[in-house]
Amino acid sequence: TKSEVSDKLNALRRDHLTGNLSADTTTVEALLTHYLDRAVPNRKGGNLSPTALYRYRWAANHITEQIGRKRVASLTYRDVELMLDRLATAPYDLSRDSLKKIHGLLKRALENAVKRGDLAKNVATWAELPGAVKEEAKRYSLSKKMTERLIAGVQTDRMGVMFATQVLLALRPGEVAALYWSDIDFEAG
Repeated sequence: TKSEVSDKLNALRRDHLTGNLSADTTTVEALLTHYLDRAVPNRKGGNLSPTALYRYRWAANHITEQIGRKRVASLTYRDVELMLDRLATAPYDLSRDSLKKIHGLLKRALENAVKRGDLAKNVATWAELPGAVKEEAKRYSLSKKMTERLIAGVQTDRMGVMFATQVLLALRPGEVAALYWSDIDFEAG
């Protein structure tokens, strides 16, 4: 009826004036592409490692696969939660940490759109991770006996010195790979 149309039009005008209405037709995939191409390279002063950039792309691929075609303006927190639920179950079975990374990327991309004025609100901030999620696999340290066996086992390997140094000094692979022989003081031991 004429009065119903008038009421809906007034509600749309009210939403527009309060900033709750976005006529944007941008998809989630386009939003993520823009965020990854423009905002991510400027994070941490532009000094992101290749591994960090890979993780951003990995998370974006999961989001795009799940809700990439959805319009950002019509995205709801429920859409985000359903996406996280699907990623937490088979065939994905992602861990809580992985889901946090994916959720975090979507929140930051949407927040970037809000700051630019392209979006009225960030619905991902209201979304919660699923309750029952596969936990990260427990990591174990080597015992003294295991460490001794490892060092004995790598003595004849051409990379044995590197592995032994890594284990004995608790260095990460990148740290030990960056060492030069000149970094070692053989006289002082």
